[in-house]
Amino acid sequence: MNTQRRRLGTFALAALLLFSLTPRPASALTLATGDPAAALFQTSKIVRIDLSTDTTLSAIGVENYVNATFKLTMGTEVFGGTSGFGAWDIKLRLKGNRSFRAFPAKAALRLEFPNELQRVFGIKRMTLNNMVQDRSKINEAVGYALFRGMGIAAPRTSYAQVWVNGVPYGLYLNVESLDSVALEKRDKVGGSKHLYEGSLGSQSNPLDPNNAHYQVDVGSLTDRDDLAALLAASQEPAATWYARVNAAADLKQMTRFWAVERYIGNWDGYSSPSISNYYLHSDSDGRFQMLPWGIDQIFSGGVDKRAPYSFGYPDGGLLFKRCLTDTTCRALYVQALRDVRSKASALGLASLAATLHTSLASKIATDAKDETSPTASKAAQVAASSFITARPAALNAWLAQLTRVTAPTVAGTVALGTPLSASSGTWSYGPTPKYAYQWFRCNTAKQNTPKVLPAGCKAIATATSASYTPTASDRGSYLRVRVKATAPTSSALWFSKPTAKVP
Repeated sequence: MNTQRRRLGTFALAALLLFSLTPRPASALTLATGDPAAALFQTSKIVRIDLSTDTTLSAIGVENYVNATFKLTMGTEVFGGTSGFGAWDIKLRLKGNRSFRAFPAKAALRLEFPNELQRVFGIKRMTLNNMVQDRSKINEAVGYALFRGMGIAAPRTSYAQVWVNGVPYGLYLNVESLDSVALEKRDKVGGSKHLYEGSLGSQSNPLDPNNAHYQVDVGSLTDRDDLAALLAASQEPAATWYARVNAAADLKQMTRFWAVERYIGNWDGYSSPSISNYYLHSDSDGRFQMLPWGIDQIFSGGVDKRAPYSFGYPDGGLLFKRCLTDTTCRALYVQALRDVRSKASALGLASLAATLHTSLASKIATDAKDETSPTASKAAQVAASSFITARPAALNAWLAQLTRVTAPTVAGTVALGTPLSASSGTWSYGPTPKYAYQWFRCNTAKQNTPKVLPAGCKAIATATSASYTPTASDRGSYLRVRVKATAPTSSALWFSKPTAKVP
């Protein structure tokens, strides 16, 4: 039996500015490799877990652990026992928010292994999700696979059939718990200072590092200087925001995290108004990455069946919202969306979802505690696969809107006293923009690019509407209009081609 042991700077502003143009390298948190516990996280094998407790089941809740015993059977291998000399003593409690179910219903479970000599492949904690909010039974497994494919240290998953005091409770998803042991497997260089869990419904003051929203799972409960530095950086003025935040957080990693969230349609994560189901992990230098959790209602396949937010929807956690307004960070996010589209295709996610569900079908059919019928579960998987299949086209359409921009044009006869009218051009990034107009008087018809005003052009002070009537002052000049389009997530300037010379 292998056991794992727990292994758990300040920059001046001038130094921070050095990072403003080029993203810093990724920090030390990487995917777990060479880990004996990988044998436990195989979706091709469904293990059996037997739990036993003398505590009255109806008295077990989410607040306090109770004593229990544990046995896991994986093929011919057996770990622990529920009675007698070979019993493994563990701690057990219920878990969940909207997925919470009390015994004797299908309760979601959190198990703790306090004895280092009684741990399956050295794991310290086990999370058993009841999947009552995921009718498809495959959302989390497939979604986390995409996160990991994008280089994000997401939890691994497998499936288990669970018995409690000899009573079958059906099929559960075993989600790798991100605790000190799991983090040690990923911290090859930088170590861990903190792991904060974003708690649902408690973000009354997101700028307060001691707010209940930031639940400490690993690290000091009182020394939260790393989080305080990140939150302070998030309020930096636009000119220095990227430099300050990128010194406190790996923005390249975070933009990839947000891109996956939006791609899989996670309406209940960090890049959504709920701002929940995520981890903030800081290394020993206090630099953060973001990790996923609780993605059971993705692919529009959860019990709520909510439509996903658009790729550019300007709401979510404060870092995501500010990223969409920053040129460098937004460019990283857009590139990450392109990368996740390619990775999803390479992984064959739709086929993976279908194949995985087929492998679970017999267990779903015999799960007497499940709230979803086998027919409804299959329909949810088909819907999830359809969502995955359609997602590249949805992203392509959004990217086309983001990049398909036409310059404004001027219509009308060029003559003194005859009104000219300007079109706004085509602007399609996120929400409908607001437009601002400025007319220019130029001594040249030269036009190198619609984004740069040629030399020899001067603004006409009072000409700031979509229409303009040439005056005697314009005689012999060329007129052009500038349109500034502004949306909550971006703004840009474009110039029309010059008109004919004003006679």
